Amino acid sequence: MDTSPNSLTFPKTQKLCHRKDIDLLFENGDSFFTHPFKVVIKETERTDESAVRLLISVPKKNLRSSVDRNRVKRLIREAYRLNKQLLFQLLQEKDKCLQIALVYTGKQVPDFQPIEKSLLKILDKLIQQYKS
Repeated sequence: MDTSPNSLTFPKTQKLCHRKDIDLLFENGDSFFTHPFKVVIKETERTDESAVRLLISVPKKNLRSSVDRNRVKRLIREAYRLNKQLLFQLLQEKDKCLQIALVYTGKQVPDFQPIEKSLLKILDKLIQQYKS
């Protein structure tokens, strides 16, 4: 299986899973808001793993039904998976590594297009930040 950043997969190496890493991200990371996401990012030292490690969170406070929360997480994962190449290429050129947390703050289950549009805005903002 091809797990290069150019492949359209989302393997475990690209997921932010360890509690310690997640706690450090929320304690020391920079954040911004792009409706309907709160985005927390932190630059880390380059490792052999992925250039970007992502955490997707949909709080129970906003969507009570687990079916709805899981649906939103699937939509976010799919939008990210289809559009991540731009950010990966830039970070590999710059030899940087990012940890990103996407916290969904909406109160309703959206369609795919608004999620993808918001995610593209987030990726564009990150690309502009790391180009300069």
